[in-house]
Amino acid sequence: PEAGFVALRLDTLVNLISPEDWTAYDYVLSCYGYLEDQDVFVCYDYSGSEKTFGVFPRRSLESLTEYGKTILNGWELSDMQKKQYGIGTSP
Repeated sequence: PEAGFVALRLDTLVNLISPEDWTAYDYVLSCYGYLEDQDVFVCYDYSGSEKTFGVFPRRSLESLTEYGKTILNGWELSDMQKKQYGIGTSP
């Protein structure tokens, strides 16, 4: 929800909880927490034996969709791939 959320950290899993009805609506793996003033999640990954830290912005569904379209730059699945994954077909 854009109105706000509660970030509950359990070890390195952060659950995002709606304060409206107290249900978990999302989670972030390998996460150390959320920086409210920067609106980012602090996460890590292992590259070989070294831990690498990074931050990832919190995005709305609309923002994430637009970001994906930018990355794809007009690329689409072939008809064969769509059929393989059941995309755009009637049940």
